[in-house]
Amino acid sequence: TANQGDTVNIGLSTDEMATFHLHGYDLEFEVDAGGNDSIELLADATGRFAIEIEELEQDVAFLEIRP
Repeated sequence: TANQGDTVNIGLSTDEMATFHLHGYDLEFEVDAGGNDSIELLADATGRFAIEIEELEQDVAFLEIRP
């Protein structure tokens, strides 16, 4: 959870290669098997946004941005 205008850092890790998709911001990030990565973004859109593993079409987390 963050406020609009905040800088948000999201840590990503996976046992298998995966593409993470942050809905609402339409951002995709590939993470290698056994890898760790992070994304940083400006929280300019408000709402509740799913973070999905594209290959599985499975939500793994949610990002909530308050006005």
